[in-house]
Amino acid sequence: GRAYLTTEYSGCQGAAGYVQDSTNPSIVRASSTSCEATISFKGEYPSSSPYYNISMSGGLDFKLKMGTYNNAKVIMWSGLYSGEGGEWIDGTRQQATSCDNFWLAPAIDQFTALAVKVGGIEYDDITPLCSTDYDGFTAASSCSLASWVGVWTDLFTPAGKCTLPLRSINYTESGLTLNYQHCDGMGGWDYDATAAPTLALEPNSCTASVSFKDTYSPTADNYAEAQAGAFDFNLTLGAFRGAKMIKWGGMYYGKGGMYNGVQSAATSCDNF
Repeated sequence: GRAYLTTEYSGCQGAAGYVQDSTNPSIVRASSTSCEATISFKGEYPSSSPYYNISMSGGLDFKLKMGTYNNAKVIMWSGLYSGEGGEWIDGTRQQATSCDNFWLAPAIDQFTALAVKVGGIEYDDITPLCSTDYDGFTAASSCSLASWVGVWTDLFTPAGKCTLPLRSINYTESGLTLNYQHCDGMGGWDYDATAAPTLALEPNSCTASVSFKDTYSPTADNYAEAQAGAFDFNLTLGAFRGAKMIKWGGMYYGKGGMYNGVQSAATSCDNF
């Protein structure tokens, strides 16, 4: 079925609570990539409500705009009547304004806003991302733990045991742990907490390291290489052309080394 963006409110007495209600107001965007939208609360009020007449006349219709303020991700709300102003319930006339309220996103860091700009980009060549010129990947300078957390798409790992490129970074008691979807090994969504790779990083750091040593049992084909550091990596959080990215260095923390009898090259930019 078709998916809709709906708003929900916590701790309210009406229908618009966190428990989803089919009448929850929908956000209507001009296009699938638009940063502007409209929303109407007409369907929220029964005919017995003191707000019914106002809502049916468009008083509780608003225009929304996604953006940032001081690197914080925000949604700007217009005034009543889609920002054009009009009569309120107490008989007063509300002035026209395109800027009447803001919603602030949690876990703010300098790249939260960039993630909403991504759309329809096909990544088939790592060269532009690894470029050191102004148009290449740009590392962030300050990152909250929350900015690492979420579901990611592995862009350049060759197809193997994992049949889908989805990866996730999650909060656990052990720290930030990595998970892989649709893999035959231990790195599935239902991970083994004792073996799941955990990011090592300092507070507010945009760089981290991760080791997959513990995901290989002594009987695994690559156990010896794993213990030697073949699957140890350096990570950098940042952005490329507006897309939020994690850059992965090469094997052995980017220093290169033996893998399956072949010398892997040293590189600080091997995957995203």
